[in-house]
Amino acid sequence: MAKIRLVSALGYLAASLGLIVVLLVQAALRATSEGSGSTDEELELYFQLRSHLHQSGLMLGVIVALATLTTGTLRDLQLSIKGTATYPTEYILIWGAYSMIVIALVYVPVYSSLLAFGRKIRDTRLPLPRLDSGSWSQIYSTRNELADYMQLSVMSGQSFQVSIAITAPLIAGIASTLLR
Repeated sequence: MAKIRLVSALGYLAASLGLIVVLLVQAALRATSEGSGSTDEELELYFQLRSHLHQSGLMLGVIVALATLTTGTLRDLQLSIKGTATYPTEYILIWGAYSMIVIALVYVPVYSSLLAFGRKIRDTRLPLPRLDSGSWSQIYSTRNELADYMQLSVMSGQSFQVSIAITAPLIAGIASTLLR
């Protein structure tokens, strides 16, 4: 039992590190909010922060989902060995839902700040001219290409993957309770 607790503690430590990375991305975004948004360094920083944020979101979701599945498995093991479990099945579902909410409450505001930072970079680099300007359609098209390249839409491919990872703890809790 001590080994299981040690493995669980290491898993939660890894998840905590992912949470810390998300919070460090938020701190970096706050520190850059004073910048002009026009330098190549800020664009490079945007891509680095986006990469760190997405990787951390994926890592958090996967680790907590595995911890939720492990919790369900340990409960089933207790039932098979002792005939009774120390906690009811509903606790696994509650844990999965709680974990999903915590991850979302941490991740979503940071992701929103990242998108705002990216849009600031885009707007500074390619400001829209007046509508009656002859170059409006070309600049608008270029802005859209830059926005696509920077993945500034709320549901880009990477953010969809992280959305699935964020919901993974709840899905794992449901699977753990249904597959017993």
